[in-house]
Amino acid sequence: MSEQENKSSIVASAYIKLHDSLVVYIANRTGDRSAAEDICQDVFLRALEYELITPETINSFVYTIARHLIVDRLRRRACQMAARTYIKSHYVTQGNTTFHEVSGRDLERVEKLHVSHLSPMRGKVYTLSRYDGMTTAEIATALDISPRTAETHLFAARKEVRQRMKECIS
Repeated sequence: MSEQENKSSIVASAYIKLHDSLVVYIANRTGDRSAAEDICQDVFLRALEYELITPETINSFVYTIARHLIVDRLRRRACQMAARTYIKSHYVTQGNTTFHEVSGRDLERVEKLHVSHLSPMRGKVYTLSRYDGMTTAEIATALDISPRTAETHLFAARKEVRQRMKECIS
């Protein structure tokens, strides 16, 4: 058996043995079962990338990878929330805030309408990026496409939505 086959075998048996308990571990820390499933998949994909995997170390190694991915996800969410809070607190102008809220909701509605006119793949990629806060790497994994393809779809979708929004506003 080659070294690659041995490593794949170790990870595959760990997947069978640890998947359910790892999903519960991740879900307890993130509060999101769906995200836990995604992170769990990433854990085992990353485990395949490492060279020094043995049957004795795979269990702790998988949980270490999971812990790191959970922390990364929580940090990313915290940064997003901090950015939203900063924008809301520093860019709210004096005046009719009801008007601004209604205008903002109208723009969001128009944006979603334009997204619905994108091709199905571009629409999915745009939605996962814009509304779910996923990176192109996460999108690529979720949609089973290459990261470069995800980047290309996202670039084209953003360009198209931006162009349609400009036409709508002008």
